[in-house]
Amino acid sequence: MFQNIMPAFVGFYAMPWVLINLASKDEYPEQFVPEKFTSNKMQITRGITSGCLGGSIAAYTPIVTAGIGGLLAGHATTTRDNVSFTVSYGASSFVYYVGAFLLLWLPLVHMTRGEWVGL
Repeated sequence: MFQNIMPAFVGFYAMPWVLINLASKDEYPEQFVPEKFTSNKMQITRGITSGCLGGSIAAYTPIVTAGIGGLLAGHATTTRDNVSFTVSYGASSFVYYVGAFLLLWLPLVHMTRGEWVGL
C-alpha cells in the first residue's frame, strides 16, 4: 500500500530547495554559448574508443555503472582533454544501456510468465 505513495514523499524532500529558490529572487549570469565547437578527429576517435571500452566494462560486469566504467576506461586509455572526456562518457552510457538491454532482455524474449517456451 505504501509503495504507491512513496514517490510523493520522495518528492517532498525537494520542496524546501524549490521554495527557497523561488523566494530568493537571485539574478543569474547569462550563459555563454560558443558559436563553434573546436575539436579534431583524433579527440573524437579517442573519446568513442574509450567510451565503448568503458560501456562494455559496465554492461558486462556486475555492479559497475556507466560512470565507473567510463572512469576506468578513461584511465586505461589516458583520456587527457575535455572533448575526449565528454565524448567518452556519452559513448560509455550508450554502450552500457544498449549492452545491458541486449544482455538482460533479449535472451529472455522467448520466456512467457516464467515458463520457457520452445526454442
